[in-house]
Amino acid sequence: MNRNHILVLACVLFLLGPACTPEADPSVDNGADTGAGPGTDNGGDPTAGLPVATFTIKKSGLRGNFDASGVSSPSCAADQILVRWDYTNDGTFDTDWTDEKTAVFTYPGDGKYSVTLEIKDTAGQTDLATRSFTITKVNTSPTAAFNVSMVKGMTASLDASSCSDLEDPVEDLAVRWDFDGDGTYDTDWTTAKTAEHTYTTAGEYTVKLQVRDLNMATRNASETIVASPITIRNSFITYGSPYMIALHFRMINNLTGQVVTPDDVPALTREHFTISEGNVPIDLSETNQLLYNGKRPMYLALLLDFTGSMYDAGGVTPMLEAACAFIDSQGSTTHVSLWAFWERQGGAGQILDFTRCTDSGKTALKDSLDAFAATYHDRGATEVWDVIKQIVDTTEEFPEYDTGINRGIVFLSDGHDTTSKTSVSALINAARKKAIFIFSVGLALRPEEYPSDEYDLKRIAEDTGGLYFTVNQVDDLSTVFNQMSEDVNADWTLSYITLKDFGTHKARVLCTYLHGYTTMEGKFPVTNDVRGDIKKGLLLAYPALDSPAGTTEYTLYAGYIPRNIAAFKVRVTSADPATLTLYDTDTICSPSDGWTISPDVAAGEDPPADGWYTLSCISFLEYGAWGRIARCTVSATGAPQVTFELPDAQGQSDLYGDKTFVFVKDGSATLTVP
Repeated sequence: MNRNHILVLACVLFLLGPACTPEADPSVDNGADTGAGPGTDNGGDPTAGLPVATFTIKKSGLRGNFDASGVSSPSCAADQILVRWDYTNDGTFDTDWTDEKTAVFTYPGDGKYSVTLEIKDTAGQTDLATRSFTITKVNTSPTAAFNVSMVKGMTASLDASSCSDLEDPVEDLAVRWDFDGDGTYDTDWTTAKTAEHTYTTAGEYTVKLQVRDLNMATRNASETIVASPITIRNSFITYGSPYMIALHFRMINNLTGQVVTPDDVPALTREHFTISEGNVPIDLSETNQLLYNGKRPMYLALLLDFTGSMYDAGGVTPMLEAACAFIDSQGSTTHVSLWAFWERQGGAGQILDFTRCTDSGKTALKDSLDAFAATYHDRGATEVWDVIKQIVDTTEEFPEYDTGINRGIVFLSDGHDTTSKTSVSALINAARKKAIFIFSVGLALRPEEYPSDEYDLKRIAEDTGGLYFTVNQVDDLSTVFNQMSEDVNADWTLSYITLKDFGTHKARVLCTYLHGYTTMEGKFPVTNDVRGDIKKGLLLAYPALDSPAGTTEYTLYAGYIPRNIAAFKVRVTSADPATLTLYDTDTICSPSDGWTISPDVAAGEDPPADGWYTLSCISFLEYGAWGRIARCTVSATGAPQVTFELPDAQGQSDLYGDKTFVFVKDGSATLTVP
């Protein structure tokens, strides 16, 4: 080749451009470092710089519609890539090379087929793609289904991988989502079956899914979700005379995962709640609306697993340590009973009946637990669900009619039930009927052997308003029990006076705390037990939970306060010295709010000779209020006899006008209340 030939060839190569020069071939590594240009640095990937064959399928009866417009190559534009098709994947291509990217082929009948696409770029490089599919003359629409879970209350995590189709595999099904149910889909069609959406405003939304098969047939599914930074859990309703309705609940801050307490900032107040009866909102000026925290006594049954699998996992000792720490964490308003199960042939029962968690009560509980653990118990097949059902059905402190007591079962086990006659659904229904929440702790789970164990434990907890914890390390038990203790003691009560006088009604409450959206509801009948005289106040007297050494204390308590009450007059008599004083905290008659108490002193005597005390304030108590009024301290132990008495009709008229107060018997044998 002479010098002129070389010059001519160089000019031709320059005019043809870099795609046809050997140096520009992305499949050739000439060892030169040319920077970040495409195909020059493949990071060791032998496929870098090669064309990629891909295509989609649509079907219409026996006709297949194929689209390869998504092919690519770094060597040239997509419209320069040639394609050809083998419609039956028999090794013989049924079309010639063409730059037309779509093709149609009609198959002879129903069946499973495979189609192969081959592509070739301008550098002569090729790639193949093969897909198998089922084709039928008559198509069946796909099924549409999805699961949704809320992340921190405001983000919906969606999964439609459970969609299916008789003809097409799940990976070929396309989906799209409408996150707010407004009829406009918020995503394009995609074969990715998962999605996530964060809501900016709390509320109730309908999420819609549309799924499409390769025949373009569609099916829809929808589900209503609540997006909210708060959630009300374990709510139930109580009711009694006169027309008093109370909703009890715990509230969760979904952003932190913690229960809402009075110490939270901002504070939870009654202004965050809207109450409706029969979808008609009740104005605060028409009735009372009172929010209290921690007023209910707590009854907890603690059920522990002493089966062989727990011993084998080394879980018994840390379980006992965590249980004792849990008992120690409870306040004096909590009562705990101890239960255990270990083997189905009589291997279950109560260790100790409900015991109040005073210092002496906690000692008795822990001593009983240690004594039980020190003895040997047979280890065999277990009936876990039957034991929990027994606790639900037979515990006297868990009555059918709810009395406002906070009640629950704390249940720790590896979760494997072998022989129970009670189904999980029956257990859940029984617990919910009595407003019993269940906290389940799954320890040393064996999902490869018993895949349903964790699912059952979680379902029992969540469907009864409790919580589920999984513990992979036995050392984590103390952390779990501490969290449970915080949760079960963060209870709230919202009360009001219904305006209904007959029939059965549904109360619904909406809470917007933290700009959230969470609801609770319940039905109540206006029977003789609910009707009453709204001008008649209700008082109770009962032994206090704790008494100072050498004394016995009783609590004077209001069950219901009529309108415009700012005074009480009570007589206290006892064979032993007794005085009536105000509480400083946890009372509706607080000195800090202006309440005073004074004996009706006769001739300068103190304590008063006749035992009468007057409690008064310049401000009225809230209508419908309830709670502690005063304490009676008797200088004697052993439940001394005390009598509480109210003024006669004339005395009450002088104090209250057309209002009156009466004592309600509480069944206590230590009190005499005329």
